[in-house]
Amino acid sequence: MDIWALGVIVFEWLYGIPDPPIVPAPRKKEKEVQPDRWYEWIDTWSQWLLNKLDNEDDDPAVEILLGMIEVLPEKRWPTDRCLGRGFQNGLFKRRAADGLL
Repeated sequence: MDIWALGVIVFEWLYGIPDPPIVPAPRKKEKEVQPDRWYEWIDTWSQWLLNKLDNEDDDPAVEILLGMIEVLPEKRWPTDRCLGRGFQNGLFKRRAADGLL
């Protein structure tokens, strides 16, 4: 889940979070919100973000973000794949002075 959350944060940082999907999020004030409603909303919202990313211009970050915001954990990119792809496409570089990203 950390990779997914980081993907959403980076998405917002790079592109801004667009208006929320038509389906409103369940309200915290509702007494007993069924977990299924939250899962349904997260799935809808995540798919909506992925569709927005598909419409972005070619950007080395898009491919990585698509892997990070994947809803299904088994399909979501792990950290080493995100970093590896970032190095391959030139998004990430190591500093000569200390080797940090």
